[in-house]
Amino acid sequence: MSSASRPKIPMRDVHLAFGVSLDEEYVTLHATCGSTTHDVTSRVPKYVLLMVARQRLADAAAGLPDQDCGWVEQDRLATDAGWSDLRFFPAALFKIRFQFAELPILDPDNIVERHPSKRTVRIGTARLSIEAL
Repeated sequence: MSSASRPKIPMRDVHLAFGVSLDEEYVTLHATCGSTTHDVTSRVPKYVLLMVARQRLADAAAGLPDQDCGWVEQDRLATDAGWSDLRFFPAALFKIRFQFAELPILDPDNIVERHPSKRTVRIGTARLSIEAL
């Protein structure tokens, strides 16, 4: 089936599975869209996605409503990622969105959502898993 004829699903229904080495130097990422899993390990800035995934999972575990889960200030995210130059964040965001646009997702730009009234972002799905490698 060609990529044009594959059914597309909303980003909120995509399951993202992260694998993380104990020293966090290596991160794998698989995106499951419907019944198909795509290995995007080597293709996106995964550590940034891992950081926002962890925040969304932590907020959900704390009992926050879904609409309040996972929001992280962009500047804090860039600093926590070890970027001294905050201009790396928009470049990473562009690369992430570009790579997810190749998957059968209706709204791939929503892989990272921006809060409409704040300088915060979050991962665009609550279907997340993080496992040690």
